[in-house]
Amino acid sequence: MALQEKRLTEIEKFLMNKTKSRSNQIASNFKTAAMIGTYLFLSVILVLNQNMQLQGIFSQLQVMIAVYLVIGNIKKGYIISVFLILITLIMAAFALFIRGNLAALSGIIVTSCTLIICRIIHVFHQQLMIELEEAKIQNEKINVLYEEISITEEELRRQNHKLMEYVKKQKASTL
Repeated sequence: MALQEKRLTEIEKFLMNKTKSRSNQIASNFKTAAMIGTYLFLSVILVLNQNMQLQGIFSQLQVMIAVYLVIGNIKKGYIISVFLILITLIMAAFALFIRGNLAALSGIIVTSCTLIICRIIHVFHQQLMIELEEAKIQNEKINVLYEEISITEEELRRQNHKLMEYVKKQKASTL
């Protein structure tokens, strides 16, 4: 029981207590903006660059940035990642259908998979938060029951003590 409560507290600390100071919030926003800028920069390079090896590397960097944005800030990061991924998909579709560049097909596949990965992370986070909230409610119910048991146990001790005194008085009066 104590181990479960310890795990719950660690998870709560990690997920629920994300209170950031003002300076941490500014740093977080700056980091997010830097990631967005890097992502867009890599998107432009992918469109302009004809070197397939570099395109593959930049494409994987985009995947890592999109996933980092989702993990780093679940709600805002997910929305930003989806937006950036849709821009990349539009650019890859443009290259495939307008320019006739068949190499863009791999970009469409990788970007679509990135969108799926980000969605999976987001859904699992939502489920985890629901389960965490349910665990907190169960923990509170258990604490209430424990308190009730403690109160009942104390009352039984008092009654037992009174009963023992009564028995002693009865024995003393019969002698």
